[in-house]
Amino acid sequence: MAYVPNNIQVYMAAYAGALGGMGASDRILISSNPSKYSGIASVAGAYAQQFDTTWGNANATQLDVFMIEALSEDVWLGRAVVTTFQTTRPIFYANYVNAIIAAIQAGDTYVTEQGITPPDPGGGGDLPALPVIDGTYNLQVTEGVGSWVLTGFAPSIALASGGNGPFLLGAPWTPKFNLTPAANSAGITAASLIDSLANNVNVLGDANPLDAPQPGGTYNLIAAGTVTVHGSMTKAGVTVNTGNISATWGCHTYSGVGDPLTNLVGVTAVLNGINQDIHDGGGGGVVATLIATAGVVTNPGGQVINVNPAAQYVYDLVPHTANAYTYTDQNQQPFLMNARLIINVTNENGATIQFDLYQSQNQLNSNYQITRVAH
Repeated sequence: MAYVPNNIQVYMAAYAGALGGMGASDRILISSNPSKYSGIASVAGAYAQQFDTTWGNANATQLDVFMIEALSEDVWLGRAVVTTFQTTRPIFYANYVNAIIAAIQAGDTYVTEQGITPPDPGGGGDLPALPVIDGTYNLQVTEGVGSWVLTGFAPSIALASGGNGPFLLGAPWTPKFNLTPAANSAGITAASLIDSLANNVNVLGDANPLDAPQPGGTYNLIAAGTVTVHGSMTKAGVTVNTGNISATWGCHTYSGVGDPLTNLVGVTAVLNGINQDIHDGGGGGVVATLIATAGVVTNPGGQVINVNPAAQYVYDLVPHTANAYTYTDQNQQPFLMNARLIINVTNENGATIQFDLYQSQNQLNSNYQITRVAH
């Protein structure tokens, strides 16, 4: 019955060393007839089989393979073995094999103590260790460092429910996600969901759809921003991150026309449906009702405001920014606003946000298309 090696690299190194030692040292390599060497070939095979059997399934580095071949050749130098029943039995070489392996172990210990890590056989110093799980891999090199990437393993994430906004500040987001492959698929050894708020939840073995990694499964931002969620999955020792699912929160902006502010101290905005009533300072009455934008605005800069004052002032109420906005009219000319007032605004979700209130410097008539310019 044909012998099946435990480690083909070990078997071949032992076989090559033995055959080379016997053939070259005995100076018999003068015939071109292969049958002349069948005897030493069978003896080398018996020796290599015993070596591979003793070595077993242990890993062999490139250094180990070199030493197996070199030491085997040295053991067989000067030996002209007669082919007999005894010399073709693998066990006949057990003592030689045990001694050579002991020498190799001593060599490995020395190299390790020097801080040297021999590469796997067949690769250069920068070739990564071969994957231990069967599959088809591509070698990926990034900045001179190689890694094996399992082909056909490209996990992805999709939103199963919950939408992704944009949401008005204070609105809850309770998403559910589907991972592909599913976290309970065969061969998956690690799976997690990770968000941009540093939540990381193990979902290995869980079926789709999956809850968000946020405790309680619900996000609720009260300041403009974005939350991202992605998956991380491992198969055959290869870990791959999915793309991101994102949700964004923003605000309404509010604009309109009205009477002048006569007292700037204590100006307030009071929710009126989804709109905002601007009250004059000092407990004064409503000077303007500002209309909320129809949708959620995540970047107020560049937004166009359409107003039609009739001997009135123009107002703009936008989330507070470090730098004040400036404004231009439909002719790209500066539209002059007074210095902004910073006030707290509560929206229909109950979220209280710091806003800037701008008032035109002049009482105006006619239609205007005003553009808010960010700085």
